[in-house]
Amino acid sequence: GIDLGNLERVMQVGAPYSCSSFVQRLGRSGRRGQPPEMLFVCPEEEDESAPLPSRIPWTLLRAVSVIELYTKDRWLEPFTLRRQPTGLLYHQTMSMLKAMGEASPRELARKVLALPAFREINPEDYKAFLRHLLQIDHLQRVDDGGLIIGLTGEKIVNNFRFYAVFQDEEEHAVYSGTEEIGSITTVPPPGYAMTLAGRSWRVIEVDSRHKAVYVEPVRGRSDTLWLGAGGDLHTRVVAKMRDILQSGEIYSYLQPNAVRRLEKARRLAHETGLLKNMVVKAGGDSLFVLPWIGSRQYRTLVRVLKFVLKEPLRIRTILPTEPYYITVAGPCGAGELQRELERLAEQTMAPLQLMDEAEAPFLGKYDEFVPPDLLRKAFVMDGLDLDFLNPGKGERGH
Repeated sequence: GIDLGNLERVMQVGAPYSCSSFVQRLGRSGRRGQPPEMLFVCPEEEDESAPLPSRIPWTLLRAVSVIELYTKDRWLEPFTLRRQPTGLLYHQTMSMLKAMGEASPRELARKVLALPAFREINPEDYKAFLRHLLQIDHLQRVDDGGLIIGLTGEKIVNNFRFYAVFQDEEEHAVYSGTEEIGSITTVPPPGYAMTLAGRSWRVIEVDSRHKAVYVEPVRGRSDTLWLGAGGDLHTRVVAKMRDILQSGEIYSYLQPNAVRRLEKARRLAHETGLLKNMVVKAGGDSLFVLPWIGSRQYRTLVRVLKFVLKEPLRIRTILPTEPYYITVAGPCGAGELQRELERLAEQTMAPLQLMDEAEAPFLGKYDEFVPPDLLRKAFVMDGLDLDFLNPGKGERGH
């Protein structure tokens, strides 16, 4: 809630995840008659022994990508609305009932579902949603059949955190077995890798209720979480990163260290074939998959590997490093995996194929109070993108 304006210059550690956020931050400066000015610092620990994709300066590439897309192409990410904003549905239901004091289920549904954000929420789904809130004591039914906020719901609604509909950064304790090894504020989904206490770990389970993350050690280096949650990357931003790595252009705004680092990364990419093939050998029976797609499409591809290709290709492990590459291990060769990935455009997949039967992923704040069936529907509609597999559709088509 602090308005930061009239700045001489803006400095960012790391890089924005979108052109929109870049423009927003750049606009904080240059309000005193001077041109807007923004500096990026991309810290990096180079490790020549790290796995091949880890030696690419992804943050530097992302910074150049968003700058080029906006300054040269005047491009911004298209605005997208969630079709099933389940966490917001909880927030507005509780806010409406807090203001009204008491309401019948029919009256509450009429007021809440009339809001534009919920135009695709099915009335039957909303009935099931209210029944679920009654079961978990966030709502209570009074003698005349009306609804009021329940005792458990009062604790949520009366907390200052309720005023914000965006996700808070709450600290989670991280455990390896029974030993607490540290804490983080940015929690990756199960199966993803992170670095903590000088070691690499794979997330096994996330206990949102008790703010705990359970991990197991993994070999090699993985991305750290200390830079915060960041955001989703659009496919065009990632595709531009690939173009930058492939070209020989030197950008005038790069300082000497950044120029040297970019040229080194370009040599590495050309020498190792990172730009020629989607699948690259990693040593032993491991392979790297570099799809060069946006975050939502990347998460869909990870699920395709897990639920569609894992068994027929005898893939043993799948380790995502979102959204840049995926490490897979198993007896299948690079050529075989690449062919199967290219054939995906010929297949028709039902979204529910890409989920465990008991899975109900959270997409935002308050999703933990939403019934699992509605969460699954929201994830299918807002969390996955099967269109990108077909040329001309989805973000790739843009």
